[in-house]
Amino acid sequence: MSDASPSRSAKSRWQHLASPAAFMRLAVLIAICPILGLFGKQHWFLDLFNHLQAQYFAALLIISVVLGIWRKPKHAAISVAALLIPTARLAPLYQSTNPGPQGPELRVASYNVLTSNQRYGDAVRWTLETDPDFIYFTECHRKWIRELDALANAFPYATEMSYSSNFGFAFRSKHPIESVKVHPTGDLELPLLEVRIRTPHGLVTVFGCHPVPPMNDFWASERDHYLAELQRLSSAAEGHCVILGDLNATRWSHHMKPILTSFSDTQEGHGYSATWMRKNWLVTIPIDHILTRGFQGTKTRATGPDLGSDHRPVVAELVW
Repeated sequence: MSDASPSRSAKSRWQHLASPAAFMRLAVLIAICPILGLFGKQHWFLDLFNHLQAQYFAALLIISVVLGIWRKPKHAAISVAALLIPTARLAPLYQSTNPGPQGPELRVASYNVLTSNQRYGDAVRWTLETDPDFIYFTECHRKWIRELDALANAFPYATEMSYSSNFGFAFRSKHPIESVKVHPTGDLELPLLEVRIRTPHGLVTVFGCHPVPPMNDFWASERDHYLAELQRLSSAAEGHCVILGDLNATRWSHHMKPILTSFSDTQEGHGYSATWMRKNWLVTIPIDHILTRGFQGTKTRATGPDLGSDHRPVVAELVW
């Protein structure tokens, strides 16, 4: 009798956790999260709830299906209704963005290498195989910059800056660089790169970016100031324009909205693909961006392989 009682108790707890009522409570809890994100402009912590739209969608879809299997239509209907916000947020990523008449193409790439990552050769090989017209690397210290010199023959035009922490960069281009500006941004004076590239099809202004992650009040304020400065500078740039880098924000962050009013997100029409922390699906999110203005559209957009960083590279083919 003493052995059977704990077993029955454990079974009872499991049945309680796997009950329709428990799944309904879980659905309500998850549904609250994207609603909290709607108030992200008021506080940086609430804005964090905007980044996990794919996770909300997947969890609520599973709960809806399970409740349907259990023949709990009212419970399932509530769970399905809770899907509306994440569905609306994700839908543009799956809507076709046919660029129309085909023109010359420009391939661009960005990769946060991770300062502690030592797979230098893998990054060099991937870049040569991908063959972009230009690429922006973030988190580059002196060692990374030296190792990326292996790209010099294929990408003879370069500008770089090592930094005391994780905010150095290297920019490599096949085409001549006409001008370089590095804007020290915020109290931390993090570099915001602005370069003008003369491609065979015309001039392109490129912004290479990497603000701090919004992990506390000060860092969130610095990230938001950086994005606001990026919006100001990019709005003043004439002609074709590309924004590259780890923005430490997804497209759903309130502080990305001003940028996306004038720039196109190359993710749209090419599906959801997270770039950071891909080994942990609970927190993996798309914070590495390629944003454009002045191009007809995006022919292809892809997330690259694991090259040793906690980020994946991104590459897009733009139609001129």
